[in-house]
Amino acid sequence: MPFAGGPGERQRIVAAAARRAPLWTRAALQFSRSRHVTHPLRLCPACIEDDRGRLGRPIWHVGHQLPGACCCLTHGCHLHWVKNSGKRFLSPDQAVEGAQRIRCDLQAGLVCAALGRIATGFEDIRQDHLVRATLKRMVEGGIAHSVRKIGHLRLRSWFCGSAVSMLCAAEGSGLANLADGRWIAGQLWRHHHSNAARWIVLWAALEWESRAQAEFSFTCACLGRGLDGNGQETLWDQPAAERAPQKVSSALAASATYAEAMQRLGCSRSDLIRWLDKDSALRDDWHQRLDARRLAYVLHRIHHGLIGPASRPVKEDPDIRWLQRHHPQVYARTGLATSAQRSLF
Repeated sequence: MPFAGGPGERQRIVAAAARRAPLWTRAALQFSRSRHVTHPLRLCPACIEDDRGRLGRPIWHVGHQLPGACCCLTHGCHLHWVKNSGKRFLSPDQAVEGAQRIRCDLQAGLVCAALGRIATGFEDIRQDHLVRATLKRMVEGGIAHSVRKIGHLRLRSWFCGSAVSMLCAAEGSGLANLADGRWIAGQLWRHHHSNAARWIVLWAALEWESRAQAEFSFTCACLGRGLDGNGQETLWDQPAAERAPQKVSSALAASATYAEAMQRLGCSRSDLIRWLDKDSALRDDWHQRLDARRLAYVLHRIHHGLIGPASRPVKEDPDIRWLQRHHPQVYARTGLATSAQRSLF
């Protein structure tokens, strides 16, 4: 019960379990007393064959039943699920015949399964540590601009577009209630309802480069360790350098216009400008590249006669006005200043 919330709450749950109170499991899982709890049984066909060769019969694996476990970490494949009414015993041999494969992204499923396995190894997890680490990761990954102000609709939109949201919506995952992302704001700030499945799902959706990075970062967050950008543990809080996320820098490097960068990032122009305002070096480089591209475009128009006496008046062309304002020396060398003067006779 690492997410129980404190020693006092864990003691109450343990005491309720000792006297076999009917609602102790719901209290441990922090489920509603009136909502029906459904948990589909999950199995791996490859593990069944291994169990037959090793034990002589297949067994249910606890790791396959953990929150968010939709893939087998041993064989790297999708798990299969079967409905469990809770009123009958079902062996894996009987269940495998009618089992259906959980259709989800394989990498997202492996990350969720790995994080669920890590969570079971902790006796106590401070949720305030997880909150700080999650918000920090959101800023580093470009999901939010600041830990102090994050729009709830923006969080929902980001989560619904992730592979983890589709994993939650997959039949047999047992996480359909988490697919819409409405719970994220309450998870991070209000803590009215919190359980292990929510933290595992949220942490798996934070766009990790690899499963090993997600496992290491989640372990450090559960232990309350603060790490810098190089993975080194910090001894005291230091102000972080104002830098845009790596994915923002990569998107700008591969884009020629604001529209292309916005499409690559899936964000609005105001969000992109806030990232540029945060990173002055990236902003200066981006503006220089835009200036160079437009200058080359304007000179191309002038060279091919698309700007001149034969077209509309020179001073009315927006590109010429831009050239005259930002590059007056180049404008003077083009000879357009002479052609734009009115005749006195």
